[in-house]
Amino acid sequence: MKKDDNEKSEDVIISPNKGRIKITTYAPTVWITASFARVWFDDAISESRKPSKDRRRREIIFSVAFAESYLFEWVRDSILNSDYDKLNLYFIPGDHLPVKEKWIKIPKKLKQNGFLLDVPDLGRQYWSDWKTLVDYRNGLIHARASRPFTSSLPEDEKPVPDGVTLSEIEPGWAIGVTINMIMEFHQAACIDPPDWLSIDA
Repeated sequence: MKKDDNEKSEDVIISPNKGRIKITTYAPTVWITASFARVWFDDAISESRKPSKDRRRREIIFSVAFAESYLFEWVRDSILNSDYDKLNLYFIPGDHLPVKEKWIKIPKKLKQNGFLLDVPDLGRQYWSDWKTLVDYRNGLIHARASRPFTSSLPEDEKPVPDGVTLSEIEPGWAIGVTINMIMEFHQAACIDPPDWLSIDA
């Protein structure tokens, strides 16, 4: 029904009963993180430039340590965007996957879950070089490189790497192999690598 223009409008006042509003708050979760990829990278680069006779050994070890830290920190900070609750889906506590397996399985799972566009072809030379590098690291860390050698030994009893191979590795080979491997994953995922990821950095 239309009101007459001369009719006064009245405000409606609602008076609620007395009550209380209770606001519940929760203590924030404080996360503390550490990052080692960049310092392992710098260590490997530094060793690749030293004249010391042990430089190749340290460059190999530091390069693989860099790759392992890099994968975790790349996933933690960039791919999962610091959603730490999801980390255990990819890095299962107590599940000690070898580093080669991590670089195969974790990116593949991230792709399946829609976090990565693609993963690279593991049948190419960069992956063969990476496997060789990890085998050398394992030989140095687990003492297979210290096995005695004679030419008549079967392959599984020979040192890896043997002394001649280790002495002939070019400076920068180990960190170069690692950079190439990581770049392949960035390229397949269409994600830019950090600016410092270069042997010339």
